[in-house]
Amino acid sequence: MTDRYENRRIPELLAPAGSVEMMRAVIGAGADAVYIGGTKFGARAYADNPDTDALCRAIDYAHLHGVSVHMTVNTLVKEREMGDLCEYLLPYYRCGVDAVLVQDLGVLSVIRRNFPDLAVHASTQMSVTGPAGIRMLREMGVRRVVFARELSLEEIREIRKETDMELEVFAHGALCVCYSGRCLMSSMLGGRSGNRGRCAQPCRLPYDLYLEGKKINPENERYLLSPKDLCTLDLLPQLIRAGADSLKIEGRMKKPSYAAGVTAVYRKYLDRIAEGRPWKVEQEDREALFALFNRDGFTDGYLTGNTAGMMAQKNLKLTSGNTASKAGEERLPEPEKLRAEARAVCRAGEPLTFTLTCRDSTARVTGDIPEEAQRQPVTEERIRQQLEKTGDTEFILESLLVDTDGKCFLPVSALNRLRRDGLKMLEEEILAPYRRDEEVSSVVSSDKENGSGSGEPVLEILAVTGEQIDAALREPAVGRIIAEWSALLGDGRDEASFVSECRKYGKEAWLALPMAVRGGASCGRKGIRIAGSGMLEKAAESGIDGFLARDLEGLAMLKEAGLADRTAADSSLYTTNREARKTIRQSARLGDTASFELTVHEMAELDNSGSSLCVYGAIPLMVTAQCPVRSCGGCLGKPGFSRLSDRKNHMFPVRRECAFCYNVIYNAVPLSLLTEMKEIRKMHFSSLRLMFAEENAEEVHRITESFAEAMRGGAPAPLSVYTKGHFRNGVE
Repeated sequence: MTDRYENRRIPELLAPAGSVEMMRAVIGAGADAVYIGGTKFGARAYADNPDTDALCRAIDYAHLHGVSVHMTVNTLVKEREMGDLCEYLLPYYRCGVDAVLVQDLGVLSVIRRNFPDLAVHASTQMSVTGPAGIRMLREMGVRRVVFARELSLEEIREIRKETDMELEVFAHGALCVCYSGRCLMSSMLGGRSGNRGRCAQPCRLPYDLYLEGKKINPENERYLLSPKDLCTLDLLPQLIRAGADSLKIEGRMKKPSYAAGVTAVYRKYLDRIAEGRPWKVEQEDREALFALFNRDGFTDGYLTGNTAGMMAQKNLKLTSGNTASKAGEERLPEPEKLRAEARAVCRAGEPLTFTLTCRDSTARVTGDIPEEAQRQPVTEERIRQQLEKTGDTEFILESLLVDTDGKCFLPVSALNRLRRDGLKMLEEEILAPYRRDEEVSSVVSSDKENGSGSGEPVLEILAVTGEQIDAALREPAVGRIIAEWSALLGDGRDEASFVSECRKYGKEAWLALPMAVRGGASCGRKGIRIAGSGMLEKAAESGIDGFLARDLEGLAMLKEAGLADRTAADSSLYTTNREARKTIRQSARLGDTASFELTVHEMAELDNSGSSLCVYGAIPLMVTAQCPVRSCGGCLGKPGFSRLSDRKNHMFPVRRECAFCYNVIYNAVPLSLLTEMKEIRKMHFSSLRLMFAEENAEEVHRITESFAEAMRGGAPAPLSVYTKGHFRNGVE
């Protein structure tokens, strides 16, 4: 290419290691770095994750071959588990793991405090979508950000202009239809949490889409939540120009042959770019990737902004038979042996010496003192023969200089021992720079939380339509109205008129930021851009009492605008432990929202005096940039609801947020904790939230009055159909 990709260096090729076997294979295939999990806290709980000793040996193995190891600690951690975190990480820290990948902000805080020289990478589970979120993470000590997979090349380029943070981009493999870290579908429907590494993948099942009561998807297009696998082989030059520092291959749950095969293909073309050779993807390499694994073909995801044809139209079972055969599994690539140079000195009456050099490391060992031979001295050939037997070690002697006086009597065992000691010391010398001996504290937090809050909680309503706002204004028990920004935009209200109405009825006026704050294209079109538009400043000047942040980008933008004192965090900014809650509240000083994945007992372990609890509403199961309606015919360009029907005819409401260009898929059955209000009042939440979606004014009134009565100590009749979510039943 004529511009040499703007002189950017070739990105790191980061490969999956769902097992030690897979690690060896991808290193042999050319990976620069690998990511692997241990037995706890990893987002692939069902992978063949090695135990402590095996993982430490694997880390050493990678380091011997010059490959970095990123360890996944990228799940949400509950309060009772936090005490195990430092002890769990300590052996990997000591043996030199290069970085840890995290989702939980509490985990991030603990690692930065206890392991200050250990690099922390922000997982794609954090759904980082913009420069403000990156700046916030940098202040927290994060060294690298793994982007949300929904970002376009345009967005990546724009973000690169604003930061020198290391940026990691997914390049190949499975795509989630939901913003990563925002999915509760597996959790709510099957009791297996994707945020805890146990996703059951309900998105890969067939669904039908109904709009205004009419099914709109063809019968042969039912996999509406199942994207094809990502393939960016043709986009490598553009990714380099955009500023990606690391290209990530997904696949820890797949076969080692898959991971190695994909790694080898991407290695080939990255090397071509590095060498300045002509750029053209060969058809046989496309076919090789296709044969390894595909979901009804490949897609370039959201990178080019063209998402037409992104979703798979066939059952995965119909296209997974082309995975590698057992014969293929037996031909996994192996890393080349490390080439060492050696010199042995064997003189009668002097200690044997054996000096080895590999890369920048040198080891020198001494052995027995040979006597002068009376009859048959050991020959140079015999010395060489024994010392060159490197066996199953990672070394091969590229050259061996033997310096002998030809007079030594020496048993073979002495030479074997000399060789073993020398190779072991050489390995230790290579690994020495990675070792850390510092002691660390296992204290998680010195803050005491005892749930000592008092006073009656505020009853608040989250409204997504103008009709719901009007109904909420008329409810005397409601002290706070949180309006979706799109509800104001779509109802002809501006922020000032909304504030004025709330003041008139004696209520706080809050504004909910979009669930996904973006700076660019999604689904081929652009939603309203908040950053740099003056929207936040205008809303603040209108007198808005509080802002509800839904994602890291929104939270960071509010903080940078000087609005931390008027910011609260929604449940999607997870606070499942005290450390996370403390971190979030530094930027959201009005408090946080309890996670839907916590039980009553887990919530009771936290101080809830500054927290809100959602006690009613359709739980958002997914937030997705991929619009099902658009996939089935075209963008309507106007907000509203459709429905997804599963195999059991459950109907899941889908809200089109066209103002900001995303969709929210809700649970088919609303959450209701009406019968649990007596227990909830003991936990001293600062506010209780009613979340409305499709409800009309009459339903808003009826539901609000029921919860108001329960808060007064009454016993209203429960709803006819509802779920308690995980309030009583925990999640894996």
